[in-house]
Amino acid sequence: RESFSDLINTLPNSEFDYKLYFRKWEGEANAFSLPAGEIILTDELVRLAENPEQIMAIILHEIGHVHYRHVMQQVIRSSLISVVISMATSDLSALEDLVVVLPVFVLKSGYSQADEIEADAYMFEHMVRLQMNPIHFANVIQIITQDKSNIDGTTLKYFASHPETSKRIENAIRKSNEFLVGGDVF
Repeated sequence: RESFSDLINTLPNSEFDYKLYFRKWEGEANAFSLPAGEIILTDELVRLAENPEQIMAIILHEIGHVHYRHVMQQVIRSSLISVVISMATSDLSALEDLVVVLPVFVLKSGYSQADEIEADAYMFEHMVRLQMNPIHFANVIQIITQDKSNIDGTTLKYFASHPETSKRIENAIRKSNEFLVGGDVF
């Protein structure tokens, strides 16, 4: 929590009041963010991380989602889809269901791949600015996904919300190499 507070103080002119929460989520190493700046880490993610830098990388990625308002964009996209379907089928009762189901849907659904790439870029930019090697992100992603089967399989990759894990790891390694030679990471 102290490292989180120190990290938040380094962010330039943030309009969000970031808060960090830890939650038990049976066997799931994950993190997610909510629109107002709440960052939730599962206990399993914290347990699997090998060092604080890996956790900070994940937190910066989630802050990127908040910064770019990805959660709200997902709510709007989901709402529009439901409204269009309701109007097309003349079933306005579906709008009532939307109010009940939407919060759960947003938490369960992933961001778009473009959102994930944008949040990764935000994370890399801030890691380098803070003199943190981007390799920590590659390492924690490898740890988190090592038990996930078919994560980059052809069947799932077109339907996954996250870009292929191997591509994200390759990008983090490339950013790390640029960081180590002192070049421009972006």
